[in-house]
Amino acid sequence: MMIKVTQDQWNKISNDYKGNWEEVVVNYRGDTPKDYIGRKTVLGACICAEQGSLLTEGIHFEIV
Repeated sequence: MMIKVTQDQWNKISNDYKGNWEEVVVNYRGDTPKDYIGRKTVLGACICAEQGSLLTEGIHFEIV
């Protein structure tokens, strides 16, 4: 199920808990597809109480 996040909700999340996939992270993990580079990421608990892991834009959530 795709989690919907408004732009206002996204803006309220501290930069300490969100970011973007970078080539360094993709290369370090090794199992992450290169098309993740540039996608937004967020700690799951910041947008959904049931999620505790790192979520990726377009896979787990979308900003509407």
